Amino acid sequence: MANDRELTPHIREISEDLGVEQEALEKAYSTVVGGFQQLGEEDLIVKKGGVHYPPQLNTLSDAPLFLFMRGNPDLLEEHLVTVVGSRKPSKEGEETAYQLSKEIGKQGYVIISGLSKGIDSIVQQATVDEDIPTIAILGTPITHFHPREHQSLQGKLENKGLVISQFPPSVKVQRWHFPMRYALMSGMAAANVIIEASDKSEVLQQADYAMEHKRQILLPQSALNNRGLQWPNRYIDYKHMYAYRKLSDVIKRMNIITEGEHDAEAKRVTQTV
Repeated sequence: MANDRELTPHIREISEDLGVEQEALEKAYSTVVGGFQQLGEEDLIVKKGGVHYPPQLNTLSDAPLFLFMRGNPDLLEEHLVTVVGSRKPSKEGEETAYQLSKEIGKQGYVIISGLSKGIDSIVQQATVDEDIPTIAILGTPITHFHPREHQSLQGKLENKGLVISQFPPSVKVQRWHFPMRYALMSGMAAANVIIEASDKSEVLQQADYAMEHKRQILLPQSALNNRGLQWPNRYIDYKHMYAYRKLSDVIKRMNIITEGEHDAEAKRVTQTV
């Protein structure tokens, strides 16, 4: 193989320096090269602080050093909002997620979600149906599809929106990779909307990261009123938590957040002039 020939002149020296058997090093090298060869010509590898790296992430010390992107990176310059929820939603939750995603998209906001089963995929499907650009954050490399039945939906998002992963294409998919995308989504968005969740929902990590990142959290009032749920108590005293009763409440809150961002940017520009 050509890749092996490129490594051969230095393999013994590198193997000795690293204290790794030559055969294991050659195998690892072939895996990495093979993985990166799966990337398309227009796929992007973006370094923190560089062009197309999400500006909201640049201020976070634990943000990934590199991101892998497929689609339209210009969407990252828009006003971003995350919409997530249970993987086993109720019929009401499904309807809320679908309608809310359409309304938010029509208002010019770009939605971020995780392309998981349940609420995430409903959110993404709503934007595809309405031809609204959206962003999907994967728990796998961008060269993979998970779950497999979302391959067609992911392909549509790549064409109309943007797909992002923090995992190189040579990395083997691990179960613990999937929760890591919540930190990425929270860090990128100005606000995080939770549609519904149980006390054991993995998606609550999204709200936890939002508190850590000092981002807005929008929770359904119905969850706060539900005495059978314990998880809302974790966020009740968080100063950036906002309860919504209907879809228009979310839109109003997003407009307030956007106006605040504009005011902060205007103030920054004034101070630097």
